[in-house]
Amino acid sequence: DAMGVEKAVYSRVKLHPFETKKAPVLFDELCRRYPNAFCYLVSSKAFGTWIGATPELLLKKEGLQINTIALASTHKVEEDKAWNEKELQEHQFVVEAIEETLDRNACFSIEKEGPNEHVAGPVKHLKTEFSALLSQPNAWNIAMDLHPTPAVCGTPRMQALDLIVSREMHNRELYTGIIGWNSDEDAQLFVNLRCAKLQDDKAYLFVGGGYTIDSIPDLEWEETENKAQTLIQAMKAV
Repeated sequence: DAMGVEKAVYSRVKLHPFETKKAPVLFDELCRRYPNAFCYLVSSKAFGTWIGATPELLLKKEGLQINTIALASTHKVEEDKAWNEKELQEHQFVVEAIEETLDRNACFSIEKEGPNEHVAGPVKHLKTEFSALLSQPNAWNIAMDLHPTPAVCGTPRMQALDLIVSREMHNRELYTGIIGWNSDEDAQLFVNLRCAKLQDDKAYLFVGGGYTIDSIPDLEWEETENKAQTLIQAMKAV
């Protein structure tokens, strides 16, 4: 295990032809296909045009109540096999990281439900849902503390980050960043997954997979291909 890392999440960029001017139509298609995801289309001189349908809630806040989820491990929707030890362990890493973060930030009445299966388009994940109450108005600090999660970075966090920075040859840009809205009263913040940068009639799809000691690289690659289908299937339909 490199530098004591239990899990590291590596990403890659997959190129797919797509007419950039069709972005608004693709956005409508994503909203229709993935009603349970946070679908967005955003464009800026600073970072270009991005589109996505992310299933991963980082933090939701309503008044003093917050919600978050642990979302990790992936099967194709049509697969009817049990979750194995590696997948359950990978999910547990995320669950424990969230529990520690909520404790550390003085949350109380912490409740969790799961793991249950969560369908996200062509794939399904293990999902555990958390709710808690804030003892102080520190929701944004908690979001910053939760991010980057073991689901997009790895564990232990700093060692996994070092590995990613030293081995990934591309800039993740907005991929795995935080997207959503935030105000004093309420917030809905998501982890930017299942996303693509649209440029010059090409879609640059950002996809990643978690590697642990038990990982089989070919299967992890296949998992990233399956995740890419979330957007590719929608692009083919517009």
